[in-house]
Amino acid sequence: MTELFRTRERCSNQNGRRRRGFTLVEMIVVMAIIGLLAAILIPTIRAVMVRASESSIAVDLSNLDAGINQFKEKFGDYPPDFSNRNLLARHVQKAWPRITTNEMRIFLAIAYHRGGSISGPQWEIDQAEALVFWLGGFSEDPQHPFTGPGGPFSGGERNPENAYFPFDNNRLTESGNIQTFAVEYMDATSTRQTFQFNARQSTDEAILHGLENDPFPVCLTRGTNRPIVYLDAHNYLYSAYPMHSTIYQNTDVSGHAHAYLSDRKLLNGGFEWLNPHSYQLITAGLDEDFGQDMVDVTGGHLFKRYPSGINYVAGDLDNITNFSGGTLEDAIP
Repeated sequence: MTELFRTRERCSNQNGRRRRGFTLVEMIVVMAIIGLLAAILIPTIRAVMVRASESSIAVDLSNLDAGINQFKEKFGDYPPDFSNRNLLARHVQKAWPRITTNEMRIFLAIAYHRGGSISGPQWEIDQAEALVFWLGGFSEDPQHPFTGPGGPFSGGERNPENAYFPFDNNRLTESGNIQTFAVEYMDATSTRQTFQFNARQSTDEAILHGLENDPFPVCLTRGTNRPIVYLDAHNYLYSAYPMHSTIYQNTDVSGHAHAYLSDRKLLNGGFEWLNPHSYQLITAGLDEDFGQDMVDVTGGHLFKRYPSGINYVAGDLDNITNFSGGTLEDAIP
């Protein structure tokens, strides 16, 4: 009797023993389920990450808006984008009415350090560098706002207390290399002079335009290697980044940043600019492409219209601006 119970117990243990591991069929099913979930979730996760990056860029532009408006409150007008020398000189004279003649001449010589008679590296402050330059702070010396203590050409660090926006150093194209820059100018007695100043060397000229680096950095759009571009309403018609000049013929930047028109029609048959009395901040978006220029049958430039998307190309679609609040594509009706 005891032996019979032992035999049944052995049989019960053998029949009820748990299997260890998966069969091949079960493994294939599990792998198929995982693959299906990945196919569904990865695009969704990527889309969420893209939207988060785009939202961060839009927030950055909103914060820059605040800094630029503080500049306007201080000096009575929005800063120029350096695309017009005469507009620039008038703005500086208005902002610093006590500026000396030599200070103005030094400033203009540094801003437009180019030409056949200039040796060594050549540059001109462009519409991306203008944004960082104007918001970086100036000297308290009303006669020498640029070369005075704390000014951009003082040879030392700029006065942070006068800055209008706290740029993230990790996004400024500014190296730790301090270099001595020299420019020639004609003083008030029409005598040729040389002005030297120490400044951190930028890195964007070599990276973006294949040029020797200058002392003017840009602020890169979050998550990209393309800058935030500032276009002043006083010169929308002619402002562009990169500038259409011989200096920037070999640029690696994709497309051009031009001011955008609105869809609001004017009495003369044209269309009103976006932000007609202030400025436009434009980024190339996450694809790092500002969008190629469009021309008509005669070769004339065709400006692009927001929000309709008239004259857009693929590069425009994910551009983010201070007037769109998101990508330009999002706003297309």
